[in-house]
Amino acid sequence: MKVIEQTPICLTLRAYPWSAWIVGSIWLAIGLYFLFVIFIGAIALFIGLLYLLLVAQIETCYIDKIMGLVILTEYGLCGTKVREHAIGAIATVEVEQYKTRSKGHTRVGYRTVLVLKRGDRVPVTVRYKSCRKSQQAIADRIRTFIHL
Repeated sequence: MKVIEQTPICLTLRAYPWSAWIVGSIWLAIGLYFLFVIFIGAIALFIGLLYLLLVAQIETCYIDKIMGLVILTEYGLCGTKVREHAIGAIATVEVEQYKTRSKGHTRVGYRTVLVLKRGDRVPVTVRYKSCRKSQQAIADRIRTFIHL
């Protein structure tokens, strides 16, 4: 996520899914290329469209001190999802770790989450990232901004 705007009363962070757009576009290109040659083209087209529809979403975290809200928005080709949480309901901001194991290899991903006072964990970004340092910087910036 990158800082789009920061003033004394609001902070806006946004993540663009460049890798998802690239992967989806590659599948679409393969599908278009092979569409008239073999049936594989139709499958590749379907995979590319599905990837762009479901994975390639722009995520925005908008924090407004005057309204006292954190507004998390996901924009995608399938629509928009908005989640709002009161700043006063946030206990802390942390980096969450996710591990997967496959064929002897362990992959680790990280994402920033808002920990609410009632115990719920609300992800700031839906996708996990491979760099803990960047997610920690986002968590620190949010925590500092809302004085936690």
